[in-house]
Amino acid sequence: MEKASSLCVPDVWETFSSTTGTPYYRLQHGRATFDRVACLSVEGLNKSAIARVKRIAWNTVHRWLERAARWCRRFNNRKIKNLSGTELQVDEIRTIIGSKQQSIWVFVVIDVWSRLWPSIIVDKRSYQNTLALFRDVSRRMSLETIPLITTDGFKFYERVIGRAFGPACVYGRVIKTRRNDRVVRVERQP
Repeated sequence: MEKASSLCVPDVWETFSSTTGTPYYRLQHGRATFDRVACLSVEGLNKSAIARVKRIAWNTVHRWLERAARWCRRFNNRKIKNLSGTELQVDEIRTIIGSKQQSIWVFVVIDVWSRLWPSIIVDKRSYQNTLALFRDVSRRMSLETIPLITTDGFKFYERVIGRAFGPACVYGRVIKTRRNDRVVRVERQP
């Protein structure tokens, strides 16, 4: 016959501290080190360089940057609402992950006057991602004033902006022609 235990012990004990509910929760290093790792990444250092400079494991740097990104997304989703942006610039930036054959695109909407980035999508350069970007930014805007939205000549922008904003915006394109990494002509299209 098995003996029943009178003491019920949970598998995982929850701990409560001043860092509960923050990105610093259960860090094995100081908050300043976590903050510095995030700052170095923003400045353009890769994970290997950050690990060498801060003398911490590459996996720790990776986990911390993932954690910082999650908290930034959470902050944006909670706080960036009812924007009254009057001028938005949209662009996409190509970057490489891993090998040179594996490129990824960062779609960015920038409020010109505040320099705030209200919406960002990191993924393939496609119609669906372009639409997701503009749906997200239109959801965050108050649309009390009609914003001016400027883009480059990427083929999906015009269609997607019309679908996401309708007549509630003024849209213009700026097409730059380059030769030898220099802008030789700028064409503005309404």
